[in-house]
Amino acid sequence: MTSVPVQIYNNSTVVGLAGRTGEQLRESGFAVGDVANLPSNRGVVAESTAFYGNGLGEQEAAQAVAQQLGIVAKPRPADMAADGPGVIVIVTQDLQG
Repeated sequence: MTSVPVQIYNNSTVVGLAGRTGEQLRESGFAVGDVANLPSNRGVVAESTAFYGNGLGEQEAAQAVAQQLGIVAKPRPADMAADGPGVIVIVTQDLQG
């Protein structure tokens, strides 16, 4: 599907949600990297979102991830701007489906 790296972070109380999401995306051909809980120094993300930066193909990859998962894709907020390249997926309670 894409070589743009995809990081997935769990921002919910659902144990294993990021892991299951990562496996689903890997099976669809995405280049899944980090899969972990969202660090506690990050703010709360209200809904599951695929965030993209300015890198080559990031917006398109985020939109493909969002379509696959049934979530939204948005530009990275300022507090994620300095993070590594690729798509950052934050999964929340709304993705239990």
